[in-house]
Amino acid sequence: MTTDSTRLIRAACRGDRAAFDELALSTTRQVRFVIGRRVGAEAIEDLLQDTYADAWEHMHTLRDPVTFRSWLYKIAVRHTCKWLERRERNRAALAEFQDAFVESYEVRFDGDYSDTVRKALDDLEPLSRSVVLLRLVKEQSAKEVAASLDMTPAAVDQRLSRARTQLKTSLRSLENRHEP
Repeated sequence: MTTDSTRLIRAACRGDRAAFDELALSTTRQVRFVIGRRVGAEAIEDLLQDTYADAWEHMHTLRDPVTFRSWLYKIAVRHTCKWLERRERNRAALAEFQDAFVESYEVRFDGDYSDTVRKALDDLEPLSRSVVLLRLVKEQSAKEVAASLDMTPAAVDQRLSRARTQLKTSLRSLENRHEP
C-alpha cells in the first residue's frame, strides 16, 4: 500500500468525502470483479452503489488502513450474498404463487407451467402486475402496496380483483391452447 493510499484512507476515515471518492475510483474495478463473479451484469451497478454507500457510512469504523481493501471486499460480498438470498426467496415465492394460482383456478397443464403463468402476468398492465406481485407474491398488505405505488388501499384491492379476473381468463385461454 502506498503512502498516498494510506493518506486517502485516513482522510476518508475522518469524513473527507473527496478522499473517499478517490478511493472508490481506484477500487471500483476490483470490487466490480468481486461482485461480478457471483451475480449477473444486471445487478453489478446496484451492488457497487450499495457497497460504496455502506463503506462510506462505516468508514469511521476502519481501524487499520492496511485492511481497507479486504474490508471493502467483505462489504461487497455481504451485499452480494444478501442480494442472492433475496433473489432466491423471490423465486421461491413466485413458484409458490404459480402453484397456488394455477391450482386455485383449476387450470391444468402438462409439465412445467411457469412460462405460462409468467406470460399471463406479462399480459397485465404494469401497475396491475405490480399489485399482484406485491400483494400475492411478496404478501404485502393493501396498505403497504398502496404506499409503495401511491394509491389508496381500496384502489389496490380493486386493481387486484380485476387482475385476478384477467389472469384467470388468460390462464384458461392458454390452457386451451395447450390441450391436445
